[in-house]
Amino acid sequence: MEGDTQKLYSVGSVAKDTGIRQDTIRIWERRYGRPTPVRLESGHRRFTYEQLLWLRQVAAGLSLGHRPSKLLKLSIEELQALLEDHSPGQENEGLQPLLKAIEAFDSDALRNLLESAQRQMGLLQWLTEVIAPLLHKIGINWAEGHFSIHHEHFASNFIMGHLQAELRQMSVPQSPETVLLATLPNERHALGLFMAAGVLASHGFPLKILGSDLPMDELLGAQQKTGAKTVAISVSSSGGGPSTDRELEFLRGQIPENCTLLVGGAGAKGNRRGIRGIQYLGDLVELDQWCQTANR
Repeated sequence: MEGDTQKLYSVGSVAKDTGIRQDTIRIWERRYGRPTPVRLESGHRRFTYEQLLWLRQVAAGLSLGHRPSKLLKLSIEELQALLEDHSPGQENEGLQPLLKAIEAFDSDALRNLLESAQRQMGLLQWLTEVIAPLLHKIGINWAEGHFSIHHEHFASNFIMGHLQAELRQMSVPQSPETVLLATLPNERHALGLFMAAGVLASHGFPLKILGSDLPMDELLGAQQKTGAKTVAISVSSSGGGPSTDRELEFLRGQIPENCTLLVGGAGAKGNRRGIRGIQYLGDLVELDQWCQTANR
């Protein structure tokens, strides 16, 4: 959504832009008094551009596991500071050339910068110290209104294409050690899935990448057919919450007890208790450690 400081946005537009459900926004208004919409003569709610930016930052804070009761008390400046505190890896100065290439939609510059960093670092360090902080900073720029959704899509699709090419070069024969990778139904963000796949493949695990937004019966059918001993689920920052926990609990109950269920990503757990029998991984370093242990 392009920013327009004079424009007013409907609750539906705000929900689509931020990923926060319309009914949730209305509940917050009643319970916490924020956000307070502008009322048209018709009685319809409208939100200012400043409120849209504030809600984007609230959405980003939710993805980090913070509770609405905490976030909704904060100003836009306080939310910005909170998000910056969670920034992983590289200092922002080191990301500036990458961010400029994304802002300009400069594919050649972005490719050269990313490939140069990967050659110097190796895959895991590149993912954790360049890609992860880059994606975090893109999210902050979006929350602050400096980037639009098409910037995020451009960068995500570019990085995912690069990872897919890497995976084709690391392919190994299928075996009972095959890891199935997928996202849950209605989860369309697949970049985290391919980042995890890169770490797993670097340790020699055969992979079956089922993709995003996978119906549960298809995931269960793939596990039964392949006999895979590990299922890995990626949950993006726009996912998570009670509905995700219910789906994961159902999945855990349907796959064999001796099948490991790995769950990672920005929305995987947060401050929630988590589901018994699931191994939650906080980041790619923890996934790398799991791979080392599993390979012994």
